[in-house]
Amino acid sequence: MLVTLSDVEDKIRDLPPLPSWLEAMVEKESDDTMQWLEDESILASSMYSLFRRARQGNAETACIMAQRFETGEVPGGPSISDAMLWYEHAAQIGSAKAAYRLAVLQAWQSPKEPLAGFDMSLLALQNISNEGKSFRWRSEEGWSLAAKIVLHALQKGVVNDGNESLDKLMQMEGFRKHPDFDEIAAAIRKLSSGADPNLNLQVLSTKILDEGDFRAGIYRKLEKPISLVPTPIDVSEINTVLDTEFPWFASINALVCRQLAASQFGSKPAFKVRPLLLAGAPGVGKTTWVKRLAELCEVPFRAIMAAGNNDVMFLRGTPRGWSSARPGAVLQTMATELVANPIFLVDELEKSSPDSRNGRLWDVLLQLLEPSSTKTYLDEWLQVPADLSWVSWIATANELGNIPKPLLDRFTIVVADPPGEEHFKTIVRSSITRYAKELGIDQRMLPQLTQEEVEVLQTCKSPREISRTVALMMEKGLVSEYRQIQLN
Repeated sequence: MLVTLSDVEDKIRDLPPLPSWLEAMVEKESDDTMQWLEDESILASSMYSLFRRARQGNAETACIMAQRFETGEVPGGPSISDAMLWYEHAAQIGSAKAAYRLAVLQAWQSPKEPLAGFDMSLLALQNISNEGKSFRWRSEEGWSLAAKIVLHALQKGVVNDGNESLDKLMQMEGFRKHPDFDEIAAAIRKLSSGADPNLNLQVLSTKILDEGDFRAGIYRKLEKPISLVPTPIDVSEINTVLDTEFPWFASINALVCRQLAASQFGSKPAFKVRPLLLAGAPGVGKTTWVKRLAELCEVPFRAIMAAGNNDVMFLRGTPRGWSSARPGAVLQTMATELVANPIFLVDELEKSSPDSRNGRLWDVLLQLLEPSSTKTYLDEWLQVPADLSWVSWIATANELGNIPKPLLDRFTIVVADPPGEEHFKTIVRSSITRYAKELGIDQRMLPQLTQEEVEVLQTCKSPREISRTVALMMEKGLVSEYRQIQLN
């Protein structure tokens, strides 16, 4: 006989709040014929089946429920809030995988909060080092997840070599054979040696001659060392996210993440991508990809529109004789963000004006991309050498024909392929998520796309067009729902 609600109500009381559609199914459990299940969708029935096992204390099943909420394989689409509640529940009853995933989500939601994910990172470590459950980790997949958890915890600074759970894990033979073990051990040694985890760079080695100019004040900050954003320790997680959101850019994702992983072994393991030029048709997601990379790596980002740009003083700096004079955009960004390794995107590089009367953007970029000159770059306004060597330059182009060859030689050129039909759902899902984020609302508050709207989206020719059309559909749906509420 099917277990009724009254038999498990004590356990349900300890579970996260249920979404209305699942709560309604639970209320029907008194009918042990289960005929009511025939009227439910496949997604709902599948989640109900998982729920029945999860409420009996099955941590693995609770984690699968959380994953379904996160990916949207549930009635009503994705719900990060429900996913986080179920990840937390699964973590509390022994799932290290759930604890790790929740720690990552907490860190992404609060990028400025250094302790975001702290508790869950420690709980994940405790779960995987529990001798009674260690059999779960005696597999390649298990040890790989353990490595991700440790790297995430080290990056957040929440553990060191004195942590009991970490010490126990580091002694496990299976973990010692993992490819990332040496990297983890090196990170632990670095933390325990007392090395300063906050990287920095002295941008200006000479004091600014202000000549009574009040505008010099803000740039005096650059006379002292400012921060370098460190390379993310868990580069593989960033690669996974990029592959999930931009699967048609898989080769580009791999290229950049390899660079980041290799930089962890340098004397200054700070974020930097070698000059990169993304060449591809308009609207395939090049600019959006760069913005997402900056967001994931928590690096300041600034875009420069090359199209129609007839004056490069904004990048080179303006001589002080002008009333509107100021340093170039790179030093402005450094002084504002107090970060010495921002990402600069030059959008549609081929459309930069070839007119040399006011200077060409291409010529200034040649200087900024030349390693021998960026350490002592002379800004027109500051008139002192500045170290811009840690800036990451990424450019986009729809075609390469107009771009001077000496400038092309400074870039690693990669082809940004357009997405295929198999990527349609990913693009729509990302567009909806991005729209909800722009409005600052929970994605569940947005209207569901109708079948007719989905068919319209399938006629769009690029991710940009899909994103723009999704925004229009969401706006129309929100206004319609608001009017309906007023009428009622």
